[in-house]
Formats: sequence, C-alpha cells, structure tokens
Amino acid sequence: LAPRLGGVILNSDDVTQPLFGDDRDSPEYLAARPKLYDALYAIAETNLWAGVSVLVDAPHGAVLDDVAWHASIEEMARRTGARVAFLRCHCEPAVMRGRVAARGALRDRAKLAAWDAFIAGQPDWGRARFPHVTIDTARPIAEATDDALRKLAALT
Repeated sequence: LAPRLGGVILNSDDVTQPLFGDDRDSPEYLAARPKLYDALYAIAETNLWAGVSVLVDAPHGAVLDDVAWHASIEEMARRTGARVAFLRCHCEPAVMRGRVAARGALRDRAKLAAWDAFIAGQPDWGRARFPHVTIDTARPIAEATDDALRKLAALT
C-alpha cells in the first residue's frame, strides 16, 4: 500500500525491536511503550512536513476509544496539511495463526501456546471512537491493496 501511495511505512516493531527485542510484556517495555509511540508519531510528522505520505503500521488496540489520541492524530494532520485515514487490517484467526507461526518470532511463542486466549484478548473494534475502514488481509496482497485504495478514495 505504501508504494502505491508514494509513501513510507513506519512500523512500531522497527522502533521497539532494537530497544526491547521480542519483549512486549515486561514492566520495562510497558512503561516505555508510550514514548516509543511518541517517537513513531514524531517520525511520521517529520515525513508529513516533508510532503511524504506515511503509513503507520501498529496495533493501536489500546487507543480505540481514546478521544484525545484521535484528536492528536487529527491535529498532526491539520498542522502538516495531510489527510488522515484509519485502516484496520483484519483476517480470520486461522489465517493470522498461520502467519504468526510462519514469522517465527520469539515474541509470538506465548501467543501461539495460548492462541484461544490471545484471540479472545484482541481489541474490540466495535468500540473504536474514530471512523475507519476494514481491509480483509486474507486475500492476495494485490486485492487487499486495491480494496484499501478504493476505500481510501471513497473517504475523500
């Protein structure tokens, strides 16, 4: 999607991995997570000021009903003259399990060992306090990308 939009991808794992490796559960990581996301958004804003489209790839489950977070993202877009859209990438749990297993990351071992509990703990997108579109990522990447671009165009 980012290449089709002429933009960059900012993945939360790229900010987290060098500092915390596969740790996503320790008190140290959980305490640092807000600052890691602040860094991610600062990098996004720098790119937006340069006129570069940005695709932020991050779970964002903790902010689905956070009105202040949504307002801060909208304000960043206003400051930089950017448009903002929120995409939820979704696939069925069986597809996700296969992808997580294939990734082979140490941080995924606990998820895979308790898969049903992991799925039960996924964010409820019904509580999202901002407009968003859902993309079915179980389809081939070209189809999912075309669908995302159609849905983004319909938002403008």
